[in-house]
Amino acid sequence: LGRLIECDVFHCSGVQPCHPRGSLPVVTMHDLTAYENPEWHTRATIEYAERERILVEKRGAAVVTGSQWAAGMAESFFGLEGRERVWAIGGAADDLFCPGKPDRSVLARYGLEAGRFLLMVGNLEPRKNIGFALAVHEKAIGMGLGMPVALVGKAGWRLGTASLSSSRNVRLLRNVPDRQLLELYRGCRAVLLPSLCEGLGLVALEAMACGAPLISSNSGALPETVGRGGLLLDPGDASGWVSCLMSLRDDAFARDLRLRALGMPRRGWSRVGERLCAVYGKLAR
Repeated sequence: LGRLIECDVFHCSGVQPCHPRGSLPVVTMHDLTAYENPEWHTRATIEYAERERILVEKRGAAVVTGSQWAAGMAESFFGLEGRERVWAIGGAADDLFCPGKPDRSVLARYGLEAGRFLLMVGNLEPRKNIGFALAVHEKAIGMGLGMPVALVGKAGWRLGTASLSSSRNVRLLRNVPDRQLLELYRGCRAVLLPSLCEGLGLVALEAMACGAPLISSNSGALPETVGRGGLLLDPGDASGWVSCLMSLRDDAFARDLRLRALGMPRRGWSRVGERLCAVYGKLAR
């Protein structure tokens, strides 16, 4: 690699963290869960995190994150407070995600009815807290909720899918293209984001960009990302989540959450890119 590229700053690949000799490496850290909660991860993601740790601790790599919360965690973990080696540059939803009426033909393709289903988006992995959310949803169904959950995500790891797809109250949707995901955001009663930890919360940004009512956990960077754009709950408070799901039967409650989302300022990737380029400029001096 060093024979092909000569540069002052090199942003390391998300596939294989390495950099040309003589350059200052930069790594992107979404969160530090691979170090702090290895039970949530595969061997491959843990090994990748260890290579990033070497770059930061032994080769002086700079770190960029998607949130101030993640930046503070990185500074504390690596002992970099006050050393201008960690920058929060933010994140954004793609411009595709915007408010509008849902395409009911897309919803029908998945057996869903506008305003009559809940939506969860994310890989099926432990930190997404999917099992908790589905248990809460099942309890609410028993109390008369009457809305299935559409679960959009890849297979992930350490979370079996057989039990998910066997419930008549869960629609397990695979390989949903973004243009159809847009219609799911627009057509759902609410988006559920019960994660145990998020370094940014891209799903929250996409949901709010579409004006979807958002019920999120209050862990990690999610309070920072969601702000006043959704309702924040403890990711282990089952009774609180059940109560909130039951409240979704009230049109006024759902409408208030939708207005919260629509009232949030739009974040754009161009602004994120400008912040990242400013970091490169500082590092190259």
